[in-house]
Amino acid sequence: MRSGLHIHHILYRSEHGPDESWNLVAICHECHEEVHAYRLFIGVAEGNHVGPGGGADGKLIFTC
Repeated sequence: MRSGLHIHHILYRSEHGPDESWNLVAICHECHEEVHAYRLFIGVAEGNHVGPGGGADGKLIFTC
């Protein structure tokens, strides 16, 4: 289901995270609230990095 998805910046916009594909991930409203409440965390898989060519263009890991 695509309705209700939010775009989340891995590096927050408030911290000058860019609007580039490696920094953006689509998540549901509930998960987006959990991320900003620090109850759900988005990380990158081993060998990946947050930056051009990495981040959401690679493999992400979601943990509680």
